[in-house]
Amino acid sequence: MELLVLTPDECMPLRVKVIEKGTKAAKAAKALFETDEAEGALHLGLKEGDDLLAVASVLPERRDGTAEMWRLRGVSVDPEHRLQGHGRKLVNAMLTITAERGGGLWCLCPEPTTDFLLKCGLKAEGEPVKAGRGKRAQVMVAPA
Repeated sequence: MELLVLTPDECMPLRVKVIEKGTKAAKAAKALFETDEAEGALHLGLKEGDDLLAVASVLPERRDGTAEMWRLRGVSVDPEHRLQGHGRKLVNAMLTITAERGGGLWCLCPEPTTDFLLKCGLKAEGEPVKAGRGKRAQVMVAPA
C-alpha cells in the first residue's frame, strides 16, 4: 500500500462515491471544497495497485478566533475497504504533517464520525453545532 500526494481532481471520484444522497451533480458540488487549490492545500491518498482506497485533505482555513489554521476535510474511504485502518492512517499522516508545519489542525465533522476522530487523537471542542439540513456536527481539534 502506498501513501501518495494527490491532486484535488484525483480525490473527487472517491469523495463523490462516499456521499450517500443526491444526484451525481449535487454530490460533486458537495465534494468540491473552496480551498482545494489554495496554496498549502495537501491531498493524500492510499493506493493499492490501481485502486484508490482512501483520500483526505488538509486545507488552509483558519478557525475563527483560534490559532488552528489547517482544516481536515474530505476524509473518504471506499466502502469496500472500510474498517481496515485506512482512514486512520491518513488522519495520522495529516496530524504529523500539520504538526511539522505548525498552526494546528481542526475539522467540523458530522456527529457519526466523532468517535472515529477521537480514536485518531483529536479532541471534541464545545457542544455540537447545527450543520446543513438539520444535521449536527462537532468541532474537533488536534491536541497542541
